Amino acid sequence: MQETGGARRLGAAEAWLVRLNQWLVIALMASMATLVFANVISRYVFSASMIWAEELTQYQMIWITYLGAGLALREGRHVAVDLLDQALAPRWQRALRAAMGALILAFLATLAVLGARMAHFAWDRKRPRCRSRPAFPTSPSRRRRHLRPAPGLRVPRLRRQALRARGRP
Repeated sequence: MQETGGARRLGAAEAWLVRLNQWLVIALMASMATLVFANVISRYVFSASMIWAEELTQYQMIWITYLGAGLALREGRHVAVDLLDQALAPRWQRALRAAMGALILAFLATLAVLGARMAHFAWDRKRPRCRSRPAFPTSPSRRRRHLRPAPGLRVPRLRRQALRARGRP
């Protein structure tokens, strides 16, 4: 059976996204290792630690975990005990795989809901290491502060856009 143009484009887009995912994992791991190494050198040689590096590497590890887990699931590289699977007839093997897929989807849905609740809970809290608030403003007063250019920088176009967004000419 021949592939249609849409199926070919979809396959190419999927291959591109998988490669992008792989390169993101590689880049995150490389930058995480570099940050940890630089922080250790900074701490023990110069007696000055980069206070933000530990928290940033924690966030990088979370992203690596989720992006890498998706790749491993796609390629079937997760640790599995397939003793039961091999003992079953092919028809029951398909049913077991479908049940496992449903369980995985239920787990991921639960993870998404609980993650959204956790993000909502922690959204306005200060970060422990950096002692700063999240990068995305949530209240109108905070949005105004974020839209103001940093001292010493001249960003007239962004300032004009921010003023227009607030209803000023």
